[in-house]
Amino acid sequence: MPELLRRLVRSPQGALGLAIVALIVLLAVCGPWLAPYGPDTMAPRLRYRSPS
Repeated sequence: MPELLRRLVRSPQGALGLAIVALIVLLAVCGPWLAPYGPDTMAPRLRYRSPS
């Protein structure tokens, strides 16, 4: 496994691919903090009310 990781980091395409995968994993782990409210928490009737 270390040889595969070394080969990926040496090539620019491999390093970019690892960076993209790491970013996706980081966003998936931090997702609840980035968007703490679920998509179904808003009441549809209150959507068109004027600002308070």
